[in-house]
Amino acid sequence: MVGIHYCTTYYRRVLRDVERKLTVDQLPEWEDLHEKCHRVYEQKRDDKNKLYSFHAPEVEYIAKGKVHKKYEYGCKLSVETTTRDNWVVGIQASHGNHYDGHTLLCAIKQAEIMIDGVIDTVFTDRGYIGHDYELEVEIHSAGK
Repeated sequence: MVGIHYCTTYYRRVLRDVERKLTVDQLPEWEDLHEKCHRVYEQKRDDKNKLYSFHAPEVEYIAKGKVHKKYEYGCKLSVETTTRDNWVVGIQASHGNHYDGHTLLCAIKQAEIMIDGVIDTVFTDRGYIGHDYELEVEIHSAGK
């Protein structure tokens, strides 16, 4: 197994070699990638706003809280559908590591705007237990 120190040393050598070979004319074209490389090299384990993907910098760390899958990377997505015909009436991306229950209010409001009506019953998964929604809506959570 290769040690972390060896990997960071090798990474730094490659980074310096690329910096040496870039000409002034090439620098504007490669500036974004160069900045991302330095950001990855300098980030520490406890830093906030880490860069997890070069190709999708909006990717975030999502704590799952499960034994078999403690975390994953991506973006939280809320999808609102009808119960009878499974029509999608709303989709929302939630940036940041929010608790699912705290996004319920925004999801219901968006779905009400999209259907131009009032929602009276909501079915959610277990992630929404402990929600912050206090209006006249009947909420059913799976596994409760």
